[in-house]
Amino acid sequence: MERVSYENLIGKKVFLKLIDAAVDDFRTWDIETKGLLVCISGVESEGLWLRHPNFKITFKVAEDGGQIPEDQKKQEKKEADIFIPWRYVKGIANIHDDRFKYDNKPEKKIGFTISEEIEI
Repeated sequence: MERVSYENLIGKKVFLKLIDAAVDDFRTWDIETKGLLVCISGVESEGLWLRHPNFKITFKVAEDGGQIPEDQKKQEKKEADIFIPWRYVKGIANIHDDRFKYDNKPEKKIGFTISEEIEI
């Protein structure tokens, strides 16, 4: 069995438990619950990077660099990485099951509420 370390979690889905303040501080980034299923995209000494496949953002500038008129601005979904400092992390559960390897469909959000029974 592979030794668990933060570096070995990069690219894997894990269950992440956050402190209460994380929901308030990161609600605008689709973190709406303390229990999340997330894909770890990076680990640093200060915290974790979480992959968000459909981050909603409204751009002021078009891809060609020109300004977008106010009446033509629209919300777009872009892949993003969200940084969560360690002080917000209460715990991490790494599930040892190959089925996580095959479930690579992006979730609408970076996580979901963990119920008593988890269907994997």
